[in-house]
Amino acid sequence: MQTRLVTTLLITLALSGCGEGARLELTVASDDPEVIRQTQAVLYYRLSEATRNPFANLATGYSPETGKLVFEYDRSAPDAASLEYLYSTRGDVRFWSTDANGEELQWIGNGDIETAESSKGEVFLAFRYDSLERIDEVSSANLGATLKSELDGKRLRDVVIGYPIGRYFEVDVDDEATARNMAIVLRSGPLPVAVSEFAAP
Repeated sequence: MQTRLVTTLLITLALSGCGEGARLELTVASDDPEVIRQTQAVLYYRLSEATRNPFANLATGYSPETGKLVFEYDRSAPDAASLEYLYSTRGDVRFWSTDANGEELQWIGNGDIETAESSKGEVFLAFRYDSLERIDEVSSANLGATLKSELDGKRLRDVVIGYPIGRYFEVDVDDEATARNMAIVLRSGPLPVAVSEFAAP
């Protein structure tokens, strides 16, 4: 288990106009090749999903000698706020309710989500088929409960459950851009380690 990794990925952003090309340089404090590979794969998916230009190219590479992990758009890079959200959001999500004794009942987590899409400030989740029976049972047994949710420890909007949850579920978000980026993060799955912007000594 690598849950106690104290290493983080440090990132330097060299953005030559986010509307055009952009280059992201990451310094990986861990030399664990599996951690590097997994992090690179998750970030590549997120960053490639974030550009709306099908002709844009996103290149990536890693140098074991320097420990530098690079992502570079040739054009149509996302805006700076979206880039920051995509690399800094770990992606750990959970949904739960609290009973009369204050005990938490877990409903939904990352492993239950098959995919996520967004539209007009909402994120639409589709659950894995092997999670549907459990989600249906817990929601049916707790109709009227307030379903709470959070992403990386930050609370999302509460929802009162009035009917059993099926394969799909909607999450209201503040704005369309945040919803789109959140959907990308939930589709990609969580990062194995945290990523932060590099601060030069």
